[in-house]
Amino acid sequence: MLVSNVNRILIVKLSAFGDVVQTLPLLHGLRASFPSATIGWAVQKSFASLLHGHPYIDNLHVLDSKKLGPCLKLGDELRNEKYDIVLDAQGLFVSAFVGRLSNAPTRIGYNWRREANNIFMTDTSVIATDRVHMVEKILRLGDAIGASRIPFMKDDYLASKPSSIDVAGEHKRVAALVVGASVATKTLSPEHWARIGDQLSDDGFTPVLIGGTLEQTVSGKIQALTAKPVINLVAKTSFTELAGILAKAAVVVSSDTGALHLAVAVGAPTVGLFGVTDPVGTGNRWGNAAYVTLDVGGAAENRNFRDIPADAKAVDEIPTSEIIGAVHKVARRMP
Repeated sequence: MLVSNVNRILIVKLSAFGDVVQTLPLLHGLRASFPSATIGWAVQKSFASLLHGHPYIDNLHVLDSKKLGPCLKLGDELRNEKYDIVLDAQGLFVSAFVGRLSNAPTRIGYNWRREANNIFMTDTSVIATDRVHMVEKILRLGDAIGASRIPFMKDDYLASKPSSIDVAGEHKRVAALVVGASVATKTLSPEHWARIGDQLSDDGFTPVLIGGTLEQTVSGKIQALTAKPVINLVAKTSFTELAGILAKAAVVVSSDTGALHLAVAVGAPTVGLFGVTDPVGTGNRWGNAAYVTLDVGGAAENRNFRDIPADAKAVDEIPTSEIIGAVHKVARRMP
């Protein structure tokens, strides 16, 4: 489906952290293809700070919660903007409902029909059921309205906001270790992180622990287990402060979580650790910086971390030596 008049476009990507970040290439392509168009983005409040003030977004629409009342309130706001086109990059019931509330005459979504989201779309021909990266699936929404594919560009805006945290200014060879994930089975044990931190310290890096509030206990355990000093910034950074740290890091080591994709978006070299999720679909290969993906999932395609026991540590099967070797392969030299 190609649209003849592209004047007012609404991207709907409400959540979560990594998913919002992986939608930025679509935003870049839309702005390059339709420089005079009005582009809006509907996002959940928890992740709005990632996009606030972005030069490519004319209207940022913030959803306070996914309950009916806030959705209806947001719908009033969206209708006032008179969008022509909705691109539902989420592909779930609430995102499709928000798109429908906009009253945009053209509402384009994926063919997977999750949560009956297709009932709110006018077009669900965008293929999303094949085994390709999620960024590719999102870019197909732009294809549907005639947007051009542009070479990947790192998002400098994400890391441009002032911050009082400047780890790279004092320690030139920062190795950012993202020690948490939304699901514990996706990441390494504290003991494994501690071994990595000590080895990187011996190799001339400054390990910096990264994570959210849920990782505070884990980061404390890692600090207790390491023989060498590490900087612990877990639960101490905003999204934008985190973007600044990752952008300046020599390397970022992370499992499948939002910070990994943020690192890719700001152009940092990355080492991705995978096992219970499929790196073909959510790996760290979508940017233009150096990367290595280490995967212990074998040939399994239909991986579901929900099928893994809560106390499992599948990625712990990745040898420390392989992770350290990957770090040295991709890490950039610092001045």
